[in-house]
Amino acid sequence: MRAAFVFLGVFPLARAFSEGLKAVTRVEDAVYYASHHDGNVLIRFDNFSTEIVAGSADGQPGDADGTGTDALLHGPQGLAFDGNKSIYFVDTFNSKLKRFDVEARSVETVAALGNASAVDSNKQGSNQRSNGAPFPIAVDVDAATRLAFVSLKYGKAVVAVDLDAAEKVNKRVDAPPWALPFLNTTVTTVDLGCGTLSKPHGVAIRANGRLLLADDDAGVKLADLRGGTCRSLPWTTNGSFAFRDAAWVDDSVALLMERKAAGTVYAVDVDADRSRAIFGGGEERDCWKDGAGAVDGPGSGFWKAMSLSYRPGSLAVADTGGNFLRRLALDPADAFRDARATTVPCYLARHKFARCNAGTIEHYACGLGDGPYPQQLPPCAACMNASLGTWCACDAYRDAAWCAPRVAALTPRQRAYVASLN
Repeated sequence: MRAAFVFLGVFPLARAFSEGLKAVTRVEDAVYYASHHDGNVLIRFDNFSTEIVAGSADGQPGDADGTGTDALLHGPQGLAFDGNKSIYFVDTFNSKLKRFDVEARSVETVAALGNASAVDSNKQGSNQRSNGAPFPIAVDVDAATRLAFVSLKYGKAVVAVDLDAAEKVNKRVDAPPWALPFLNTTVTTVDLGCGTLSKPHGVAIRANGRLLLADDDAGVKLADLRGGTCRSLPWTTNGSFAFRDAAWVDDSVALLMERKAAGTVYAVDVDADRSRAIFGGGEERDCWKDGAGAVDGPGSGFWKAMSLSYRPGSLAVADTGGNFLRRLALDPADAFRDARATTVPCYLARHKFARCNAGTIEHYACGLGDGPYPQQLPPCAACMNASLGTWCACDAYRDAAWCAPRVAALTPRQRAYVASLN
């Protein structure tokens, strides 16, 4: 098939990254940051532009604090926005928790979490286990107590990091009792009361001290840090699931990412033991499909989804297998209704399609925005897939104010390609 060379905006990315978009967090309306595990970078994207904001532009692994591409990372994964100006993320192979300042675009190390992996290692597996590297994989931040909770996949633990410990801050008088044991020490292992953990992945902390842990094939655990109790959500522990992430909607309702195969998002009420698949499902595949609800069969739902980031009425999912950001529109009044998905391949990427499309393509593409449920993005799913993600190639939007400058800037070759899509 012919390759796509649609250029809509400025994308200062020096290389095309293969599979590895691992985590995403929303900073403000239509502004997201993602970690690219194999590319060793953090990426910022909004409606019209995408750029590497931390890590070597050519993907060189390393471990160095600094600004922009002077900072070196090695396999970054989970990240969380603190609601102010900081994104905390785990630099997995360096076994560190780091902070990215969204204004200064600087990276600084917050805490070392254990042995680092070999510099030339960029894959999970025996290297991390053999040298005792804990493999930090996810993080969530409680803004009120300034505590970050980090899951250690091979360390089989969750640790709490006091983000203000280095400043010698006394225990906050307004801190809830559940938080006091973790304050004024940099890194503390959290006794969840859950027994031995399997492969801890996504972690989600609520201000009331409730913590959700996606423990891969061992199910999802709900720990109450106030009372030191823990229980597994019963339906998640039958061995047929592999839970990778979790996000709170309110004090009792949460969203879970399961990816034994391609990936399924579940809504769950942890107090009523109610659950429902709201998007995804089916066998692991080499393609994806936008649409609504949980569906089965080739070409439907996710490709290989790994993590999620929630905001009221909207869910961003890192669909790792396809290098896509997936936007799911949720009913803000009822999280158990079918979610509607739209693909946002919002940076230069290389994708290989074995079933949906033959061959390998490279593309520049971007288009996302926040709006009312259920139509959060332009209703252009069919055109999205046909145009490899280019909103401005759609008849209904190419004359829109935000598209016109991009279309006008196309070269004749690019313009011909856009015209061929309709």
